[in-house]
Amino acid sequence: MTLTVSNITDANPNSTITQVAFYEDTNNDGVPDVLLGYGAQTSPGVWTLNFTFSTSGAHKLFAQALDSYGVLSDPLALDLDVV
Repeated sequence: MTLTVSNITDANPNSTITQVAFYEDTNNDGVPDVLLGYGAQTSPGVWTLNFTFSTSGAHKLFAQALDSYGVLSDPLALDLDVV
C-alpha cells in the first residue's frame, strides 16, 4: 500500500518541510504510538511511504510533518479499513 500526504506547506516562509512521519494508533486511544516509517518527498509538498499491513481490519493512521526549525505539525489522522 502507498500512503501519501499532499499539499503540505509550512506557514513560516523561512522554513521548509524536512520530514513526514507516518504512525499508527495500535491501542485505540486516538494517539499515534507506532512509527510506520518516514515518507519520501516525491514532489514539492507530496510525501509517500510504501507500507504493508500485517493484519486486516480497521487502522487509525497519522501523518506528522517536521520543518527545518524542528517544529512538528499537529498529526493528521486517517481511518483506514484494510481487507
